[in-house]
Amino acid sequence: SPPPAPAPVGAGGDGGLAASAAVAARCRVVLVTRLRSPLSYYLSFHRWSIASKQAAQPRKFGRTLADWLPPNLQTAVLYKPWFSDHAEHMLPGSSERNVRFREVDRAAYERVRDSLLRYDVVGTVERFDETLLLIADLAGLPHLLYTRPSQPVKSAKGRYVAEGSEDREATTARACPDMAECEATVKRQAPFDHRLYDEFSLRFDARISSLGAAFAARRGQLTGG
Repeated sequence: SPPPAPAPVGAGGDGGLAASAAVAARCRVVLVTRLRSPLSYYLSFHRWSIASKQAAQPRKFGRTLADWLPPNLQTAVLYKPWFSDHAEHMLPGSSERNVRFREVDRAAYERVRDSLLRYDVVGTVERFDETLLLIADLAGLPHLLYTRPSQPVKSAKGRYVAEGSEDREATTARACPDMAECEATVKRQAPFDHRLYDEFSLRFDARISSLGAAFAARRGQLTGG
């Protein structure tokens, strides 16, 4: 039977351990993953690991996103997670890395696509709030503790530690001095990533739209908007 309809986000009542256990007993398992727009995915990976390598060893790792960029990275990681290690540690342009990433061919793309079609939810990072709320509804979770600040968060020293960070902007500017050219490079080098994101983000957008105004209003409560 379907899970019980969720209470509005923020509805009160802690209920104690027994109530939490009762809710958990009614929850169903929901198979979930998220995709990210390809340029955003590459920039995030680059900030996470590659920017520091390029700063320390520019002759080995290059200086920009284009110098490092492996093909179809998001598809590759969905296909076999250890491609993340290949992208992080193998030198750009090396024969070893080239051989590894040639494995991510049309057959690999089709396997990834077929796998995604079997998920209950394929959300997007760009619509994180809607993804989270839909998961909660499908699982039967009546209350969410999650909230997202509508303004960037500052540390005790007054520096931004969330989106909008000056450091993040500076790292992105070094990685992509010409953002339009950077985006064009990603489109050329990651066609499978774009196909997956285009298809599944449209599917997700249509699914969220079908849930109507009530769902949109509940989503707004997550940020007070």
